[in-house]
Amino acid sequence: MSNQRPLPLPSAILLQFAVSQSTLALQHIHAPVYGQYLAKESISTISLSLCLLFWAIGLLTHKNSFRLPYSIAGLMIAGTPLVSHLLRDYSATWGPVHGPVIASIPYFIAYSGLTYLAANESTTYALLYFTTFVIFRMIPVHLPIPTCSIFRLCSTVIALFPFLAKAGTLPKKRADRTVAKLVNRILYMLILAMCISSNVLMRRFEVNQCKMDTLKPNVLAHAESTTGYISVIETDSAYGKLRLLRCDHSILGGSYLEYGMDSIYGAFYMMDFVRFVERPQVVETSDLSALQIGLGIGVSAKTLIDSGVKVDVVELDPIVSKYAKEFFELPEPRLTYLDDGRKYLDNLNKTEYYDFILHDVFTGGLVPGQLFTVDALKIIKSSLKTDGVLAINFVGIVGDQATNTVISTIKTIFPNVLCFYENLAADQNEIQNLVFFATSFNSNIKFNYKQHDKNLPKGTYRAVLDEFKSQDGSLPYHVNVRPISDQFNPLKTHQVDSAYSHWKGVRAVFPTIWSDLY
Repeated sequence: MSNQRPLPLPSAILLQFAVSQSTLALQHIHAPVYGQYLAKESISTISLSLCLLFWAIGLLTHKNSFRLPYSIAGLMIAGTPLVSHLLRDYSATWGPVHGPVIASIPYFIAYSGLTYLAANESTTYALLYFTTFVIFRMIPVHLPIPTCSIFRLCSTVIALFPFLAKAGTLPKKRADRTVAKLVNRILYMLILAMCISSNVLMRRFEVNQCKMDTLKPNVLAHAESTTGYISVIETDSAYGKLRLLRCDHSILGGSYLEYGMDSIYGAFYMMDFVRFVERPQVVETSDLSALQIGLGIGVSAKTLIDSGVKVDVVELDPIVSKYAKEFFELPEPRLTYLDDGRKYLDNLNKTEYYDFILHDVFTGGLVPGQLFTVDALKIIKSSLKTDGVLAINFVGIVGDQATNTVISTIKTIFPNVLCFYENLAADQNEIQNLVFFATSFNSNIKFNYKQHDKNLPKGTYRAVLDEFKSQDGSLPYHVNVRPISDQFNPLKTHQVDSAYSHWKGVRAVFPTIWSDLY
């Protein structure tokens, strides 16, 4: 070891915390360009590999080897948002698997250097650093501040790490302690001033997601929220102006501005067709109630509310709910619960049973598996009236492992299940919306459209209804597999192919908006 005083052991936790937070922030920075799920998986895999490799190298090599200065590592991490912005135009070529890795090379260099430095400090220091790495990886801690603020904070901490680590260490001689305390206080004040000035300077030169207060003309609103970067964008199409609600690399919904805010996605209207299902008891529309889990722009919730159905909404992201009302003409639901869908179901007080439950939770390239387990579907079943109807919108590829798993799980809980395609003529190997209708009462599912025919919306709704009537609802070809549960749930890993297909699909439909980052 050198003559330098060794870093205090607690500083290993501070360094690893800064590194782990910036790694999580890196995933969020790339999500609008490369997709939430695929970017996260790529970055998580590479960071784990680099940590193991450079931790081992640092532990096994002689002390006083080459060291990447902390200040340079902090600067490289601070520049990550800018690098992501500058390389965004190459994302279509690189794709969602390799793209996040290539755009993160400066960050990974800094990450590798910091891991090496920590492991090279001492054996005890290396073990504490690695233990903290494992803990933060198993139990991620997300700072409740914007992603770009995390980059500013963590890069500043890393750049000033030697000062932060040693500033609180006092000399052993009493005579020197008074002077040391004064020096430490001065150091702390200087560090605080540098942090503030660093944040001000970095904010001045920030780009894309980091500029929350600067919007391009076609971006009507934008915020970083619970589920990612949410924005309302207007763009041109063959049918005139479109208004889109975007979450990272997913389009949650959209409307034709020149056609009465008609939905661009017909599958969302299909979920409204729960009210056409013949039920043993005829109920007046004004007495019907529905629960919508996952809102989007609120297409099916709006048509149900407009028809007189009392609708409750569960939506994880408060900004999605806010923008659906402000920009997509969603009427005020009877009740809105801003909560995780599964958490809401687990805590649901069975004081009211719904006629209909609409289940539509796709975002980020995949669906959250915890809302598709037999356990979740049992709760949903118990929340329906005995003749209630469940509609599930699942975005997937017919015949793949994920779709087979979802079908098998639904059939385990509901005896009557039908499936309708958004586009029956589409290539069955491509990703598309599959809408399942499920009931528990003892009869096959039948639809009666006559009593509603006079008051139905026009436009896309009618076209989708005509296509819907032409299908018999037969389940797609599938292989029965083990249903998923809270204890056994591989649905996320089954959706890798569909997540990649979704990324390509939205790029093909909306080729111009992905480099237009806020």
